[in-house]
Amino acid sequence: MSSKPINTNTVAGRAWPHRANELGDRLPDGFTIGVASSAFQIEGAARDGGRAESAWDPFTATAGRIVDGSNASVAADHYNKLPEDLTLLGELGVDAYRFSFAWSRVQPDGRGALSRAGLAFYDRLVDGLLAAGIRPMATLQHRDLPLALRGGWLNRDTSSRFADYAYELGAVFGDRVDAWVTLDEPATVTLAGYALGTDAPGEARLFAALPAAHHQLLGHGLAVQGLRAADVRGGIGIANAYSPVQPASDREADEVAAALFDLLHNRVFADAVLLGSYPAPPEPYETELRLLLETEPEDLRTIHQPLDFYGLNYVQPSRVAAGPVPVASGAVAGGGPSGNGAGGARGEAGAGSGPRRPGSRGPGSRGPASRGRGPRGPGAAGSGTGPRTAANAGRVDENAPVVSFPFHVLPFREFTVTGAGRAIAPEYLGVALSELATRYGDALPPVYLTSLGASFPDQVDSRGAVDDPARIDYLAEHLVAALDAVAPGKPAAGVSLRGAFVWSLLDGFEWTAGYTQRYGLVRVDFADPERKRTPKSSYRWLQKVLSAR
Repeated sequence: MSSKPINTNTVAGRAWPHRANELGDRLPDGFTIGVASSAFQIEGAARDGGRAESAWDPFTATAGRIVDGSNASVAADHYNKLPEDLTLLGELGVDAYRFSFAWSRVQPDGRGALSRAGLAFYDRLVDGLLAAGIRPMATLQHRDLPLALRGGWLNRDTSSRFADYAYELGAVFGDRVDAWVTLDEPATVTLAGYALGTDAPGEARLFAALPAAHHQLLGHGLAVQGLRAADVRGGIGIANAYSPVQPASDREADEVAAALFDLLHNRVFADAVLLGSYPAPPEPYETELRLLLETEPEDLRTIHQPLDFYGLNYVQPSRVAAGPVPVASGAVAGGGPSGNGAGGARGEAGAGSGPRRPGSRGPGSRGPASRGRGPRGPGAAGSGTGPRTAANAGRVDENAPVVSFPFHVLPFREFTVTGAGRAIAPEYLGVALSELATRYGDALPPVYLTSLGASFPDQVDSRGAVDDPARIDYLAEHLVAALDAVAPGKPAAGVSLRGAFVWSLLDGFEWTAGYTQRYGLVRVDFADPERKRTPKSSYRWLQKVLSAR
């Protein structure tokens, strides 16, 4: 953990909308610039092409789960507007496009034969990218697990199903996809989806959510093996959320709370993938985290596969204090930052706010991969509005039990914030890179920033144009901070930073925030049945950056 940011002195005034050429000149030769998206957030066509429901479909249909009561059945209608979106990508001039396969579209039951109709859409997407000279980076699983996989990631068998799915997709697309991401942010899925219940599938298991973490990581390792068995030509990696953590004070209780948050949000996932081991729990929580200590070595060997790259999703740092926070206090509780699509209204991952400190379930014969409650714990999808946390107070049943980890996350009041309330702290991206270099050394493969972006309110003028200078500043400052951090002589100099993917190409369905947060370089009019697209000034700016290289 780090208590102070790296002082990179990178920002000489917030004038980046007029400095596109300067940034273009700073980009190293061969540095990849791409944009990113995820299937559930933009595709729509929820019933087309044989698509079955994912865990998010019934979750969004449950009252109180989504801020604006919306769903993703149409979203940005990317499925039906693919030719237009391919044109936008081509005219933008990016090197690569990171998208995700919707598992429930290409394999509706989560097992068995792949759907020809589902595959046809991704054939058109991948072939269209290649025709435009854009390298496809494909994410196998971006949080929208098929509903047919009962128990979700709590069920060890899901790891095996994921491996089979990876092999099948590798066999179909392995000669065309340039890079493969197995999972997007398993930390967010675990903490928001299975520990706090604020994201799908709505489980509120706290420490007993650890099997979901382990099964995702096991699935990752098995999927890497499956892709390699399919002889894919592209590199293979994973996209993990990472947040630099600092204690709220020098009190021992806050330091222990910060260490616990760091373990749950960062180290459980990065250590297992990069080192082949789980971190030792802070002493006061050895009982709650004993599943980590009792994992079979065979599982850890499977998780610890050689990788071609490591995806870093950074949003903001986390300042952590011990103890729960009263729901009515307004403090940030319900989670620290995660990468794209996570945190706050986008699917908060981290601390809850409430009075109880639960224990965990006992381990089974294979450590985290075995036991725990069944798939429908408190707050499971379909069980009403689910648990109450400080993050969703006022939107759920006030008589529901409060769910909490024994820590809470405090705001960084010294920073301005994004439209979603996230601290704008590019210097802490340098901290994240430095910590990865320090913790993992030679075990850290080349790094991509796989989700770089933020939500800001759109201001649509009388001509229908959208000027978003705050987004331009955000992207430029974070890119410069990252490049400075890995420069020779700087603390993260050992990191081989290969590129960055801007989140996102299009405005989309932002998980529990619905359509209230806009992350796109291209505005989507969700009130228009045709989902009209309007490139924002940030889109035009990035065009200039890329042409200036």
